[in-house]
Amino acid sequence: MFTRITPLHVTNNAIQYSTARQQQLNELQNQISSGIRIQKPSDAPADLIDLLATKELVHRSETNTNNISVARSKLNQGVTQMTSAKNAIMSALTYAIDGVQSTEPEALAEAVNGVINQLVDIANATDGVSPLFSGISDDIPFEISSVNDAGEVQSVTYVGHEQHSTIVIGQQAYVDVAYSGAYVFEPHDREATYFIGKTGAASGRGVDT
Repeated sequence: MFTRITPLHVTNNAIQYSTARQQQLNELQNQISSGIRIQKPSDAPADLIDLLATKELVHRSETNTNNISVARSKLNQGVTQMTSAKNAIMSALTYAIDGVQSTEPEALAEAVNGVINQLVDIANATDGVSPLFSGISDDIPFEISSVNDAGEVQSVTYVGHEQHSTIVIGQQAYVDVAYSGAYVFEPHDREATYFIGKTGAASGRGVDT
């Protein structure tokens, strides 16, 4: 049996082929002009899942990169403040030594009060947004709890949070960015000192601090 192919059949096939090719060309032109290969899910359903997963990975990476930048900035500011605190304490020690033979106790007391005020300012320092030493709290960490008759600071109280503030910097990776002021500035109890082996150390008569 012979199938007769008429000119009309050939023409219809040619029209269908041309229409399909034109549609493909239009899609390619849209992709080139927009820079987006997949305009809608039906354009590449098999690739859509991988594309969405990649998009989520990129978003997570950008978030982690931004968090690392924020953490680095906050920690650097914390280091700067702690360096200032160290320098202030060294100044106080110098004043204490000089005070033994000082002939101007009032001037020395004024200098020491200046150091105390400086340390309070350092402990309450912020990064421009939130405190550096208040843990997960956004409140100023240290409040002046008592002053003398001259208005000079006698004691302060920590009112921040005991828990450090952390930030995510990667998958299951966190870093502390805002420490508890109690952890940084207040004294800590510790166990008695003990030695193992022949260290050459011997017990003294002083208090173990």
